[in-house]
Amino acid sequence: KVTFTALLGASRGVQATSELLETIRAAGVQPDVVMYTALLAACAREGQWEQAEAAFREMAASGTRPDCIAYNALMGAYKEGGQWQRAEQALREMKAAGVRPDEATYNTIMGAYYRAEQWDRAARVLEDMKGQGVRPSALTLNILIGVYSRSRQWRRAEEVFESMTKEGVLPDAWSYKALMIAYGHAARHEEAAACLHNMRAAGLEPCAATFAAFIASYGNDGRWQEAVAVYREMQSVQVPPDAAVFSALMAACRKGGQWEQAEALIRDVRRAGMEPSSTFYKILIDAYGEFGQRAEVDALLAEIRGGPEAAFDLAF
Repeated sequence: KVTFTALLGASRGVQATSELLETIRAAGVQPDVVMYTALLAACAREGQWEQAEAAFREMAASGTRPDCIAYNALMGAYKEGGQWQRAEQALREMKAAGVRPDEATYNTIMGAYYRAEQWDRAARVLEDMKGQGVRPSALTLNILIGVYSRSRQWRRAEEVFESMTKEGVLPDAWSYKALMIAYGHAARHEEAAACLHNMRAAGLEPCAATFAAFIASYGNDGRWQEAVAVYREMQSVQVPPDAAVFSALMAACRKGGQWEQAEALIRDVRRAGMEPSSTFYKILIDAYGEFGQRAEVDALLAEIRGGPEAAFDLAF
């Protein structure tokens, strides 16, 4: 049995894990909760929530009592499959069965709410978590900030961030980035700048994703000069830009009517060792079109994938 468990632990895919469980049964060994959990975890990794649900029901029907880790794996599969209502139901069933949720349980269901932008439910889960005597971690609160950010609730995101020290949790780089994204959605430029300053004062170095969030905060408001200035600052501190940074910059330049700046950014993308994506080209073509730069549109279309005909569908 120990050997079978080790093999299941090494197995990654749903099909391989399912086949191994069948081999275990054929050998006269009844799978235990650890073995079933291996299958549930594989289903979660591949987003196969229906198969995870079937395996969980089979486990219960066999008389094997699910533990906290098994429930977490099931909820993880629901999260990956976009089934937040089923994740909620699994949490209710877990409590009814007398299985105590842990931090991973709440982080998982909150992650499901993050994907579904269910900010009100995420807030209630945090209260439930505390009521169960489970202490939220930085990851828990970061997810909640992210939920509020995606739901355009920047004040609530700010409140959670400010509550972290009261909870005895030290904000990390992800905390600052998530808050900056919330500020960016709301075009709260001064708050985003202060957030970046505070991040550095805390001894945390911003990454490309943090700068992308800051650039987007200006870009969403058409303030392309400030967006470009942040990009130059990023270069001065030698943080390599990524696709998200360039996308935010391109969008800012387009919104500000700066097709020349957008054109120059394409060259920067190539200097960074990246090939411009279709998104970059679409933004640049739109910028050209808005300002009547037909010759530039034709030249760019000719450059993409060998000619205007091949590029037309990509661009429009």
